Amino acid sequence: MNVKIGDTEYNLPDDLRYTKSHQWGKVEGDKVRVGITDYAQNV
Repeated sequence: MNVKIGDTEYNLPDDLRYTKSHQWGKVEGDKVRVGITDYAQNV
């Protein structure tokens, strides 16, 4: 899914779930991979 905020467009993959604090999770079989968004990495 693409989301445009102001002049910036973001690609939000459908298989990721996001928190309000810029973390994400992705189910991979019986495990969950977690990470932080590009935005959080660059703040």
